[in-house]
Amino acid sequence: MGLFGNSVEILDDELFGRIKKILKEAKPQEKVYLVTPYIHFDEKIREAIGEAVSRHVEVILLVRKGADRTKEDIAFLTDSKINVYELEWLHGKIYWSKDGVLITSMNLYDSSDRKGKEIGVWLEDKKYVEKVRETIDKWIGYAVPLPPSALMATQQPAVLRVAKGERLMQKQPRPISTATKAVGFCIRCKKQKTFNPDFPLCDDCYKEWAQYKNKDYREKFCHRCGEPTQTSMAHPLCKSCFQRLI
Repeated sequence: MGLFGNSVEILDDELFGRIKKILKEAKPQEKVYLVTPYIHFDEKIREAIGEAVSRHVEVILLVRKGADRTKEDIAFLTDSKINVYELEWLHGKIYWSKDGVLITSMNLYDSSDRKGKEIGVWLEDKKYVEKVRETIDKWIGYAVPLPPSALMATQQPAVLRVAKGERLMQKQPRPISTATKAVGFCIRCKKQKTFNPDFPLCDDCYKEWAQYKNKDYREKFCHRCGEPTQTSMAHPLCKSCFQRLI
């Protein structure tokens, strides 16, 4: 008998079928975790998720921050009432229920099932199923919740987003002159440093931030003017300084 006993199965096809089975067999009030950096749902996966949600199964989707999504998937996620989280540099692919967990090379991407050479390990041993759940919960602790209202905004990572009334206007930031290095401030300790919104932390504070790499973690100062305000790696400028750059 191996490490996992008889409660392990190696799968090299029908991985999508196993994921659909997880969703189909989940009972009301139970949780299902779908951990996949990249998504491109086929119609059957959408149906399986929708049916699970209609039975009051709590479906939790953890995806990679900044990954591209189709308009169809965004519309589905916006309407589906599932909990969506984004995690920087997510690479693992895990599909979990209390009855078993699939750890695999496959993203929840329809072409992976048709074209990719994928493999997965299905575990039913309760001890290991729970250990995998603990890992997923730890990752979600580092992740950022993505409410439906924010899903549309995730499709434009390369532009600044400026809300004006009920419209969303996109403007490219003005280029920063490199002829002279402008002075900025560390958004955590206010130490002076070269102004660069892509790197708004000093070296020491960056080392602290890099332990978790949460771009939405709340910081204390504006990177441009140094005034106390709520900022983050994702949004290092106060409102006034931000408006001057657009």
